[in-house]
Amino acid sequence: MARAYVIDNIQADNAGIKVPPPLIYLAGFTIGLILQRFIPFMPLNWQMRWWGAILILAGAFFMVTALSLFRQNKNSPIPDKPVTTLLRSGVYNTTRNPMYLGMLLSYLGLAWLMGIIWALFVAVAVFFIINQQIIPREEQYLTRKFGDEYINYVKSVRRWL
Repeated sequence: MARAYVIDNIQADNAGIKVPPPLIYLAGFTIGLILQRFIPFMPLNWQMRWWGAILILAGAFFMVTALSLFRQNKNSPIPDKPVTTLLRSGVYNTTRNPMYLGMLLSYLGLAWLMGIIWALFVAVAVFFIINQQIIPREEQYLTRKFGDEYINYVKSVRRWL
């Protein structure tokens, strides 16, 4: 049974997420940047850095297309706001979390492009937090809000890719 987030005996019409997920990615990247500054790690070969640009572009694609679908359907991408429509088309046919995937790809790409190796290691912790703390809360909320429609969606589309 999905755990409902209750505020003053009223179920909140949101996922109950207090820290905006982009701040989690930013905090992880900042920690990696600080570690790189004080504990330098071997830099990447310049010929390999173009992979970073490819990851950034892929991440931007997922984020921009997901945000566009949110806007078209008059939903808020902010997880502490209520949603009105379950998105299942476009990039949501490929992944249930295109914005988180896009942020992760962009994070990895920027770290790779800038040669901030520590940020790549910290990305594991960022991924864990998003995957184990943020997404399950959103999934509980969406199950509560959309019921069988969301459960069937979960069965047909993967969380990441």
